Amino acid sequence: MCCCQLFGWSSNALRSGRQLPLAEFRARGGATADNPDGRGVAWRVGDAFRLEREPRPGFDSAQFNRVIDALHSDLIVAHVRKARFPPSTA
Repeated sequence: MCCCQLFGWSSNALRSGRQLPLAEFRARGGATADNPDGRGVAWRVGDAFRLEREPRPGFDSAQFNRVIDALHSDLIVAHVRKARFPPSTA
């Protein structure tokens, strides 16, 4: 696998992070896929958005796990990063 991976969820009802396959996606951040270079989650809270990110593998991130436990939203986007070395200048 060469690239970052994204997870997206849109619903007409609020869902908790544990009601969605976010734990499985979290594992793609270095445990079940080669995406160990960082992770992020954004979700809607009312009329605003929250963003949590960090430059560590998602699969062993306690912060990512806490976000999955705490979030309730109808719109969620998550990302596990695969850095490109050397970096692209294009």
